[in-house]
Parts: sequence; structure tokens; C-alpha cells
Amino acid sequence: MFECLTKAIVETQSFDAFVLAKHLESMPWASHLGTLKFGGMKLFGIKRQLIIPLGLDRVENGKIVYKGVVQVPAGVLD
Repeated sequence: MFECLTKAIVETQSFDAFVLAKHLESMPWASHLGTLKFGGMKLFGIKRQLIIPLGLDRVENGKIVYKGVVQVPAGVLD
């Protein structure tokens, strides 16, 4: 989460909470799971919900095995 805030501060050159919130609404950033962004306009009327891909793991023979990542479908929480 700190990565997105740091990126927003650098891109806006501001510490103003209102400026940063507005910028974060449309700013994607990279993570180990893929691209993250804020959404939620359809459900909440404001883009403050973190849209994050879901990492899937499974326990096989007592060990955690990585199975992949499920992306949030476009348009669901935009």
C-alpha cells in the first residue's frame, strides 16, 4: 500500500490529501500479483476500494503450491 502512496506523492509533487485521493482514483501501480488500482464507483459511488488480484495457492502433500492469480474482471468494480 505504501508503494501507491509514494508513487502518488512523487507524481503529484504534493502531500495534500485531496490532491492525492483524486490522483489515486485513476493511478494503477505494479505489484507481485499484477496491476493494482482503486475502484468501487459502481458499488459505492467513489473510487476508494482497492482492486487487487487474488493469488491462488493449494496445499499438496503438506506443501503450499502456487497455482496462479485471478484478476478482477474489468467493469465489475470500476
